[in-house]
Amino acid sequence: MEEFLATALQILQIGSRKTVDQLILSLGSDAGLHRIQQLQQAVLIPSGYEAVMRSFTLHCIPFLQILTHAAMHDPLAPKEVVAKLFNRILSRRGTRGREFFLRVVQCLEDAYAAEGSITEDVLYAVALAMFNTVNLNQGALVQKIFQDLALRLERVVSRSATVTSDKIMFVQRKMARMRVLLQNADPTPHTVVSQPTQFHQTQFHPGNVSPSDVDFPGELSREGPRHDNDHADIAKIKVLPTRDEIISNRNPFLPQRSPDYPHHCQGISRILDFQFRLLREDTCGQIREVLNIVMEDWNDLVVQRTNRAAPGSNSAQCKVLGTRIFIHTNPKVESVTCSNREGIVLIVSFDQPSSVQALNSTQRKDWWETTKSLSAGSLLCLVDREKRVTFMVVSERTVIATEHGCENRGTEPADANPRVVQAPLGDLASNDRRAWISLRLVNNITQSDIDTIFKVNTTGGQKSLVEFPNLLFVSFDPILRSLQQVSRHNKLPFQKWLSPSPVVEYSADPRSEQYVEVSPPLYITGVTLNLDSITKPGYHGLKYSLNKQLTVAQLQEATTLDPGQCEALLASLSRELALIQGPPGTGKSYLGVQLVKVLLANRRATRIGPIICVCYTNHALDQFLEHLLDEGVTNIIRIGSRSQSSRVAALSLHVAIQNAPRAPQSERRLIAQTISKLQQIERNIETTCRQLLQLSNPRYLKPFLETTYPSAFSEIFSLVDDEGFERAIRGARRDDKHLLNEWLAGRFNTQSVTPNSNRPLETLRQTSVLAMSEAERYTILDFWQQQMKLRGSEYLEQAVMDYDEQRKFLSSQHQMQDRRCLQEAYVIGVTTTGLALHADLIRSLDAKVLICEEAAEVLEAHILTALIPKMEHAILIGDHLQLRPQIMNFDFSVENPRGGTAYGLNTSLFERMVEVERYGGKRFPIAKLDTQRRMHPSISNLVRNTLYPGLKDHSSTAERPNVTGMAKRLFWMDHRNPEEGDGNQQLQGSTSYANLWEADMVVGVVQHLARQGIYKSGEIAVLSPYLGQLSILKKKLASTFEVVVGERDQEQLDEMIAAGQLEADSKQVVKQADLLSEVRVATVDNFQGEEAKVIVISLVRSNSKHKCGFLKTSNRINVLISRAQEGMYIIGNAETCSKVPMWNDIISMLEQGRNIDRQLQICCPRHPRLRIFVEDPQDFSRLSPEGGCIEKCKWLLNCGHPCVNNCHSEILHQNTVCPVRCTRLFEHCRHPCPKTCGEPCGVCNKMVKGVPLPCGHVPKKLLCHQLLDLPEVWCPVLIQRKLERCGHTAMVPCSENPTRYRCKMQCWGILPCRHWCMSECWVCSENVHGPCLALCGRKYRACAHICEDPCHGAKPCRPCNCAATVAPVNTGPGQPVFYGGY
Repeated sequence: MEEFLATALQILQIGSRKTVDQLILSLGSDAGLHRIQQLQQAVLIPSGYEAVMRSFTLHCIPFLQILTHAAMHDPLAPKEVVAKLFNRILSRRGTRGREFFLRVVQCLEDAYAAEGSITEDVLYAVALAMFNTVNLNQGALVQKIFQDLALRLERVVSRSATVTSDKIMFVQRKMARMRVLLQNADPTPHTVVSQPTQFHQTQFHPGNVSPSDVDFPGELSREGPRHDNDHADIAKIKVLPTRDEIISNRNPFLPQRSPDYPHHCQGISRILDFQFRLLREDTCGQIREVLNIVMEDWNDLVVQRTNRAAPGSNSAQCKVLGTRIFIHTNPKVESVTCSNREGIVLIVSFDQPSSVQALNSTQRKDWWETTKSLSAGSLLCLVDREKRVTFMVVSERTVIATEHGCENRGTEPADANPRVVQAPLGDLASNDRRAWISLRLVNNITQSDIDTIFKVNTTGGQKSLVEFPNLLFVSFDPILRSLQQVSRHNKLPFQKWLSPSPVVEYSADPRSEQYVEVSPPLYITGVTLNLDSITKPGYHGLKYSLNKQLTVAQLQEATTLDPGQCEALLASLSRELALIQGPPGTGKSYLGVQLVKVLLANRRATRIGPIICVCYTNHALDQFLEHLLDEGVTNIIRIGSRSQSSRVAALSLHVAIQNAPRAPQSERRLIAQTISKLQQIERNIETTCRQLLQLSNPRYLKPFLETTYPSAFSEIFSLVDDEGFERAIRGARRDDKHLLNEWLAGRFNTQSVTPNSNRPLETLRQTSVLAMSEAERYTILDFWQQQMKLRGSEYLEQAVMDYDEQRKFLSSQHQMQDRRCLQEAYVIGVTTTGLALHADLIRSLDAKVLICEEAAEVLEAHILTALIPKMEHAILIGDHLQLRPQIMNFDFSVENPRGGTAYGLNTSLFERMVEVERYGGKRFPIAKLDTQRRMHPSISNLVRNTLYPGLKDHSSTAERPNVTGMAKRLFWMDHRNPEEGDGNQQLQGSTSYANLWEADMVVGVVQHLARQGIYKSGEIAVLSPYLGQLSILKKKLASTFEVVVGERDQEQLDEMIAAGQLEADSKQVVKQADLLSEVRVATVDNFQGEEAKVIVISLVRSNSKHKCGFLKTSNRINVLISRAQEGMYIIGNAETCSKVPMWNDIISMLEQGRNIDRQLQICCPRHPRLRIFVEDPQDFSRLSPEGGCIEKCKWLLNCGHPCVNNCHSEILHQNTVCPVRCTRLFEHCRHPCPKTCGEPCGVCNKMVKGVPLPCGHVPKKLLCHQLLDLPEVWCPVLIQRKLERCGHTAMVPCSENPTRYRCKMQCWGILPCRHWCMSECWVCSENVHGPCLALCGRKYRACAHICEDPCHGAKPCRPCNCAATVAPVNTGPGQPVFYGGY
């Protein structure tokens, strides 16, 4: 054993990375784990002081030195194997681990008592081994004995460490971290798997629900499980609904947020259960309800839709329970293929929507390219009449196959090559009757899936494809699966704060009794941070540590941060879970960048690994990473491929892997072996699927009979009978299909058979197939096919399981290279969905810090999945007073007055911890930024006096310039023009709203601002709460400006257009490019975090019922009125809005400042004393036609003539074209210029006659400017010339180059078909002629006629149409036949 330990240590010290990894893998094998157990026993078994100490010295210390060696914990080492080693030390119940470390600590105490000191190496090995055991095993954290052992070990370290070396300081930090870990461990129970009867009535206030009123999930339900997907443990629930769940008539278990509401889980498990069930219901609930209606109304929704024949009558689109879906009829699986990336892929054909069938090929192609139906990633469900369901997503969408035309192609898959991939079988637009799409299975294939997929449609309406176009599967599936994984392993950090427990004692913050004290990050313990990375030039030596903290004044003096940002930065560094609230314009992103710079500057001392920066949207992530790049932060990797920034796209993980060193040879070999296994399984799966698709094909029936029923095989497919004579078979064919058809027709029968006999199947199985009636033959054939299907289904299920297992293994191998790249990065940027998609990869990293931007706009479930187990520090930056997270089901929204607050799914973790949770009666501390740098003080007053009483204005905001062309920078134009459909309906069946009068007024304001010539592209933005109004504004503004619409707004507009709720935009050209050419148009929900110099707002709602709609919540109002830097103009009905408290306060403030009226006052910058009031959109063109006033412009044009236009801006004046007739003369001819003064004179185009060209010809017409260069004038006079290329003589233009002229004479050469070549001379070269243009002309042998088809070369002529023709016979080679004038 001593030799084994010595060899292992030697490998770790001098071995290569490859040999070290081999050692780790060897220790992680069954034999290695058994050796670890033997080593523990070698420490535990001896008795007596000398024997124990000897074993401690010879076995225990080297063993712990191996486990804690730096090579074992290298970022590139196999982390899973190392974790397995420490798991084995602890054992499943923790007994062996407790006894082992109890003996180790006792030995240390005895050694110190005997010798008075212990070496640093021994202390390092013991402390680090115990820390890793506790850190990697959740079970160890809740064992009280480890707290006692940690204290005893800490005492030994403090007594023995006479000199504070780097190694001793590291040991002390580890001990401090372990102490905090053990103190913060959640002592409350987690999942309760039995009926929760321990609730007491005293816990409930009047009106609360008692446990007896709640129907708990799964086996805890009083009536038993609701269906096969109803479980108390969320880890057992399938994300997408099952068949039983869809047809169940019992409501799902939906827990409520209140801690008083009865629940079967406690602690963090209750939080995870609540988030999973409500998020799943928010996304998958509509799938369940829609499919239930489709199944119940099958005849109306599927069968009748299939049978309708009139064009346009069976549009695939329909609405069910308010959810837009597409129903694609008569789906048929044409072929199945496999890929490492997608898994099982089905090529499915279905009926073209009949409205598409009536289109020509070009229109059909345009329709499929425009529609959002069957977009990549869209979720579909294959449903059959038996109510079986199979979920799939679009794998690949091909509108027109570029290499394989499919205009008249059938639907039968090719059999010639069994490995031919059937993807080119078809596409969406080539065929006018059928469309093809590639789909991949969402879940592992089951017997029910096989029955649904491979069932043959005997009649229409047997199956349908139901598409959910508004549901992107990848947007919710990874999050739900990650929640299940977190629930299963229960290793979520910060549980003490995420789920407050009544049995945990929370200390008050020394600075404020009303807030709880939050522990510092573990990695900061004992570390001094250098803050020079964020100091001003000339400041050096700024330090921060837990023992010597900075003051806000000190930090503010040395940096560019304001007091609020300084306080937030210090709070973030001192709290393991930090919340930073940033009101609009207070620099949340700037602070986040400064935090990253501080952490990266100290990453060596803190060993934090890569910092994970998480945002909800790709746009927000790109912005944050660009800010980091601007600040000089490098070594950034972005996970995901949807970046819209070229700078950030260059930082993608894919690019990083391409530039990284090659993977080790052992990895590449293992990957190659796995790919080879996958390819073999793929071949087997595809062969099996082809068999299931073509059960009647003799190609698959023949081998089945040969191995299973050899007598039937020989009787059907043998070419000789029992006596050895050749069978009499009709026709010349002898293939297997013909033989099978002959048998089915009864032509092989050798025994007398009762024609109408129909014996039982058991009898037929013992009967010769040559002694059966027709009905019996088809009965036994159907039996064979069912057996083939059963055998193929069983094999397919197992093969798919093996295939998925190998794909996962291959993915893990590829992840090793990914992990190496990510571990070396300084910053990892990822969206919350991307993090869930790559959860396994990111969880394997040694990443201790997470920074989340706009955390208050992110669903709590997304944040929970981002908290990986090794996380020691999380910084959430956001503002819960701005937009909440977006959900699909309004029933779960806290804004829903009809019970939505009971669920509050759109309450972010940020808001919950600030506003809802209490920790022993104390609130969670939040750092607030209090200085805004965006809005002019008059605009910021609106949010300061309503939501942020402590908000301050930076001095620079008061210097914002006035808005040119407007009398006031802040104004509400009040009106009473009703919204579209007031009192009747909304915008043409849409769920959105619009106000045409407001839209015209907005266009007038924007055009007026643009004419000032001050504002550049992007400095003016138009906001509206509704997509309907956004669409109208986009169309109206597009006639004058280039309209910029955000990605998320455009996606939502496209969905409404596809649903028929809005009309598609026509293409517009950009005008006034010299002025403001770009205007941003957005909904308020998609403009958070954005800003513009001038904001124009259309509130839309104007109705007699005073319904304010979306803008009744303070969160949206806050975002809407806090985007403007210099000016903000609100157009809306103040009377409609006044019923909302926050709007009423804003209206009151505007009335006090006289900033609200029925008339909008604009001004002329050149005549400021002139007052101009606008009441209607037409007033702009009447009172300020050029952006000024109606007085005439007094400036002179550059030409010296007076300007004839109305008063306008300087830039418009510079672009004014002088209309006075030009008086300039052309220098070479002294002719007068015929144009206006403002136009360039150009060249003289006056006609002249009688001037000869250098060739001597006199043209009829010649332009004056052509006299300057007569040799370049083209002479069109035809002259006779001999062509050099062919020798022919032709009439060509005088200026024509003979070598380039194309001879138009006929070739008259002899073609291979013996006809004369009738092509033009220039087409043919010496030996290459054009196609034959003559008729065939060959005589038929059976009649006196000749072939009148176009010449077809050596190909035989088709038969003559006359009655005498028997077979076409060519006359053979001979002289050309001349006819038709040849």
